[in-house]
Amino acid sequence: MTATQDRAGAGVEPAPALRRAVRGYLDHLTVERGLSANTLSSYRRDRDRYLATLAAAGVTDLAAVGAAEVESHLARLRAGGGQGG
Repeated sequence: MTATQDRAGAGVEPAPALRRAVRGYLDHLTVERGLSANTLSSYRRDRDRYLATLAAAGVTDLAAVGAAEVESHLARLRAGGGQGG
């Protein structure tokens, strides 16, 4: 993944540890669940937006994510900050 260009963290690269922590999930969905390419693409975009939000907040460890980070991301999505691709 390259540095994001969305409003949450323009140019902020998610920590490698965060990317590694969530990469396996999409691998699982591909191999074990057999989801379609379109579904996986959508999930990948959603994942990348969330990682961008975490990176912009300075989160480098998935274990450090709490309710405040989740609520902040959801508020941004409701405000239209998660649109586009």
